[in-house]
Amino acid sequence: MPTALKLYTPFESLRFRDEVGEEIEGRARKLETRNG
Repeated sequence: MPTALKLYTPFESLRFRDEVGEEIEGRARKLETRNG
């Protein structure tokens, strides 16, 4: 079994999505503040 697939568990997937979501939210807030 490839290591990449073995590491890609549902828990890791959820954690990765959370981190990406927070990053996108932060960028959106910065854009909103800049646009006033």
